[in-house]
Amino acid sequence: MNLQTFAERMCYRLQETFGKDCRVTIQKFTKNNSVVRPALVVRREGVCCSPVLYLDAYFCDYQRGIPEDVILKRMLEQYRSETSPVIPCPDSFPDADYLKEHAICRIVGQDGNESLLKEIPYRPVLNLAVVYYLEIELEGGDQAACLLRNEMLSVSGMTASQLDQYALQNTRKRYPCQFVSMNEMMRDLSDQPFRLNEETEEASAMYILTNEQHMYGAFWMSDPDELKKIFMMLGEDYYILPSSIHECIILRRSASSGEDELLHMVSEINAFFVSSEEVLADAVYYYGTPLCGLVRIR
Repeated sequence: MNLQTFAERMCYRLQETFGKDCRVTIQKFTKNNSVVRPALVVRREGVCCSPVLYLDAYFCDYQRGIPEDVILKRMLEQYRSETSPVIPCPDSFPDADYLKEHAICRIVGQDGNESLLKEIPYRPVLNLAVVYYLEIELEGGDQAACLLRNEMLSVSGMTASQLDQYALQNTRKRYPCQFVSMNEMMRDLSDQPFRLNEETEEASAMYILTNEQHMYGAFWMSDPDELKKIFMMLGEDYYILPSSIHECIILRRSASSGEDELLHMVSEINAFFVSSEEVLADAVYYYGTPLCGLVRIR
């Protein structure tokens, strides 16, 4: 059984389980870097958001020999646990007031996202793009987030400039910037006593730029105010290495061994340590004086 047949089979099984109360459909969602993920969408009449059950992991389970009934049970558990991603229903797009309070910023690369960027509002930053997500409050106090698309912005009556302003305010409040040394990050992640050695001494010239949640924190490399603060703290120019959509590595200029090596480092991280959906860019950036701002080196 291939993925398409599996999707059709599980769509039928879910529809049979829910009955006439829901409509289950197969959809394909284009994610970051044009990664396409097939999913089942469960629409219930009168409910503003539809849960999305991505099929990749379930199909892997099926290929490993997990029985179909067990997979169906897991799908139902995910649906009922309110942990699945959601999308707003077309007949219940949020108004401007809701967008004002619930829009947030994230960042992706423009390369590889050309088709997606035609469908969504975004603000270009060099070869990157600040995009907007809508946080949705679910029953039970949980939250989910969905990518904000052009038609949603159009229905709200809000301009792209207003959206950017409100989303930035919400992001500052809910996902504040975090800038820590690599040593400090290693110390926090390690469950062993932390001792300085040759490697940790080298890491002392490196820092991590992210947010307090360590999720989608690379956005802060697009914020001029935060970049200026880092410049003032370091007291010198620095390089920004986008290690994923979640974080960036900051390296003092005085500690750099050359831009070619930095680009090689980023390419290697993207190729071997980061999933395609979480790659930000195969590029290196440089921040000089606040007057010059952020530039792309390679």
